[in-house]
Amino acid sequence: LVAALLYDGELVESVPALPHDRPVGAVVTPSGVHRFDARG
Repeated sequence: LVAALLYDGELVESVPALPHDRPVGAVVTPSGVHRFDARG
């Protein structure tokens, strides 16, 4: 599981991905943990 640390205002629906990027399955913000499907 790859997780990213963000502030609440940085959480977006999607971001562009390049071939070397890894899918992120969770985001940790000050308001909590957000898990989602990282398969793309």
